Amino acid sequence: MTTLSINEDLLEQINAEARSEARSVTEIISDAIHSYIQKKQKIEIAMSGSSFMDFYGIFKDNPIPDKLELRREFYEKNSR
Repeated sequence: MTTLSINEDLLEQINAEARSEARSVTEIISDAIHSYIQKKQKIEIAMSGSSFMDFYGIFKDNPIPDKLELRREFYEKNSR
């Protein structure tokens, strides 16, 4: 068995949730950790796709311009 330290305020919230859902604190925490791991794995799978990484790489050397900068360039090009 493993010991887990949880902030008192958070533990009070978890206890209230457990009572309202008629579930154990262990069940709620286990479900939350399982859900976190699943979401993290889905993100890792999505980010490992070559199309995502290719798209992400577009902005590596040239970050997305500021909105005001984009507006200024738009108005300069259209006012000529």
